[in-house]
Amino acid sequence: MNHAEICPEEARRERILIIGSGGREHALAAAFAADPDVAAVFAAPGSDGMADIAKCLPLNWRKPAPLADWALANAVTLVVIGPEEPLANGLTDYLRERGLTVFAPTRAAARIEWDKNWAKELMTRAGVPTARYAAFDEADAALEYLETVDLPIVVKVNRLFAGKGVTVTDDLATAQSAVRAACAGYDAAQAGMPAVVIEECLEGPEFSLISLVDGDRFCPLAVAQDYKRAYDGDRGPNTGGMGACSPVPVISEAHVAAAIETIVRPTVRALIEHDAAFTGFLYAGLMLTADGIKVIEFNSRMGDPEAQVILPRLESGLSGLIRALLDGSTPTAHWSTDYAVGVVLASQGYPQGPLRTGSITIAEPLEGRLYHMSTARAAALTGDATASDAPTASSTNDPTDSPTDDSTNASTSTPTSAPTKTTTDTPSPDRYWRSTGGRSIICVGRGPTLAAARAAAYRDVGRIRSDVLFYRRDIGSHAE
Repeated sequence: MNHAEICPEEARRERILIIGSGGREHALAAAFAADPDVAAVFAAPGSDGMADIAKCLPLNWRKPAPLADWALANAVTLVVIGPEEPLANGLTDYLRERGLTVFAPTRAAARIEWDKNWAKELMTRAGVPTARYAAFDEADAALEYLETVDLPIVVKVNRLFAGKGVTVTDDLATAQSAVRAACAGYDAAQAGMPAVVIEECLEGPEFSLISLVDGDRFCPLAVAQDYKRAYDGDRGPNTGGMGACSPVPVISEAHVAAAIETIVRPTVRALIEHDAAFTGFLYAGLMLTADGIKVIEFNSRMGDPEAQVILPRLESGLSGLIRALLDGSTPTAHWSTDYAVGVVLASQGYPQGPLRTGSITIAEPLEGRLYHMSTARAAALTGDATASDAPTASSTNDPTDSPTDDSTNASTSTPTSAPTKTTTDTPSPDRYWRSTGGRSIICVGRGPTLAAARAAAYRDVGRIRSDVLFYRRDIGSHAE
């Protein structure tokens, strides 16, 4: 489609291009597709899972010229960038130079995520409360520092690491290994930033506060709680997120108001003062400690899996909120009172690897929403792979666990109550999928209470059949 083919009524509505292909981008596409102010949603490259709500394009952000050419030729009014890597590589800067409107930070502003030491220095100068820290260019100095600090301790790789470059441990040897891994083969002088950041370990409930931002104006979204550890009971390695819930009962409106005034507002102002004015989704990973709310980390993008539990609760049009900010206003978002809980099903071996990829069968219809994070369509499986005879997704891949009888763990296992909707015998083209690695899908349930939302999410998890996926059984339980 070109400018001449767009009717006058459609020209008054947004034509949105989403960069990315994961669950966050699927959730963004769904929110925009349901928005009456949006005429068309495109995704580059998108995925099979979002193809029913967005036109997926064979375009790669690593080749920005054809991407910009297509967007300009097809009258795209707004570009939204999902993943962190394009931001750190300056995709926003290039697309803006080509004349496109982009709701995402420049490379300079995205530094708040890809250079944790720089972010810490920014917070310190702005008086934003955060954990004490030290940064190091090489391993020897960092290892000496570890001998002087109390455990537990947090070791962070000081560069993009797909949300998995953080080690939280009370074991000195593990911390030392994390330091060596962070520094191995890294030239801090060439990179222009330290190799590793070591922080004190804060204690308290975590929550994510994500805001739509443009310069010094911002619109806070509903808070969420992410579950980073791979296994039940917050055990195992850090991941990109094994599930999330929104809202978070232990975080009150007063807590949110305090976070906005002591963290979000001074941070956006500090970014402006450092010639890094921020536009896009500013993610503040926070902890409610005994000494008040403190920053764990900032990200320069919408959270994943937070997007999948926040956006379904949004009753305002997402495009309208973004456009109001870009036009100089400060909008207010309106929210459903429902709770949302999302449970991630990931490939066995995640996040360490090697990953097991294989078939996934979905017994439809589902009660809630399902977002595809890393899947592709598959031809119908051999035989009748129904819910009764297909292998079931494993509840854990923790090698320290013994097999668990779910009937003895009713509070944290897949609920045993029957689904509220019955499955159909008619084969669906959306029934057969294959995992392509990492986090594959997320089931999102909603309800008037957190318990109801958890039960709905796990009922849908029970409709997923695969011999290569695992999931946590306690998503949402920590928020109560």
